[in-house]
Amino acid sequence: MSIQESNSMSYDRIFKLMDWRRFPEAIEEAEDWLKRDPENPNAYAVLSRVYSRMGEYKKALHWSQESLRRDPENSQAWFVRVFAFYAAEDDRRFLSAVKEARRIDPDEPHYHYLLFNYYHSKGKLKEAEEEIQRALALSPEHSLYLSSYSYLLANLGRFEESVAAEKAALAADPERDTTFLNLGLAADARGEHKKQIQYMENAVRLDPESSENRELYLQSLQKQYWFYRLLLLPASIRKMKPWQIFVSWFVMWALFKPLIILFIILYVCSHWISALLVRWKVFGWRSMFRRKV
Repeated sequence: MSIQESNSMSYDRIFKLMDWRRFPEAIEEAEDWLKRDPENPNAYAVLSRVYSRMGEYKKALHWSQESLRRDPENSQAWFVRVFAFYAAEDDRRFLSAVKEARRIDPDEPHYHYLLFNYYHSKGKLKEAEEEIQRALALSPEHSLYLSSYSYLLANLGRFEESVAAEKAALAADPERDTTFLNLGLAADARGEHKKQIQYMENAVRLDPESSENRELYLQSLQKQYWFYRLLLLPASIRKMKPWQIFVSWFVMWALFKPLIILFIILYVCSHWISALLVRWKVFGWRSMFRRKV
């Protein structure tokens, strides 16, 4: 068997092992590849992807740099660097890396998706919509992108379009936990709390080990209690500019100080009461007296 054939087999095995979450075996396979072909930039790039999937971004960046030393335009190494900087919330290096990565691989839709997330988190919804549309232009049936678009449209108040994107996402892939996670967030933004719970349940079912899935599911259960939803109404202030929030709270504090204090007390009480009710419903009453480990 030639080196090229062995490398191709290693590449396929590593990605299968990553899909099965057998990361130690994937690392071992990548290290064997490096021993066999120590100057191959793809071997270093694939090893960096394994560490990236494991969330070990420092090691991922190290091995991606080793790949780029041998091939400055290795697309896989750049993909890892973009994602690692994004995950670390290093905005400056993320934006710099994604610019270079898009130059090298302009047809990679995930770069637009990460930029969508970046702008969405910053409240720059126009830029976010432009990026998710670019991602969908390159990969129109990707359920993650469709469900993310549904969430954005819900935040923009375009509910009918949000529901249409939701249906397209479910048709594209009804067995992806991140799809249901985004659709749950979209349903929440539209005020559809029963649908939100249903989608979050599916996200947990598909990936029960995800702490984010479990946390958002428990939060969705809290919102089934009317008194908690009532006290969440002021959450609309997130759409206001910082100076508008400051002026509004200053005026309300000056005019309605006793009511503001009462609202804060009621909010805290409703949060903990609904959280205890959810814990009792999901884990049983004994869990309410159990210390968290």
